[in-house]
Amino acid sequence: MRLLFLAPLAVILAACQSSGGLGSGGDSPMSSGGSTSGECAAAQFQNLVGTSADSVNRSSLPSGTRVLRPTTPMTPDYRPDRMNVYIDDSGRVEKVVCG
Repeated sequence: MRLLFLAPLAVILAACQSSGGLGSGGDSPMSSGGSTSGECAAAQFQNLVGTSADSVNRSSLPSGTRVLRPTTPMTPDYRPDRMNVYIDDSGRVEKVVCG
């Protein structure tokens, strides 16, 4: 009887075990436009700094790029393959960085 109680618990615990997928410390996927070294393309987009946010052609940015205004909620995770474009209160591009 006691074994019947423990069997479902073992199944539940086995389901929680990592299978070696993306969340287990394996290689993370690259955004298109990122380099093979895992860095984002921020260095190629430094010419955007100081320009109006409205003039930024978002379709020319690498996929996965975040355009962040002062009130934009964002996750705190750091991803070296993701580009972030920060917009200041006046609507100008403040900085372009990886993360």
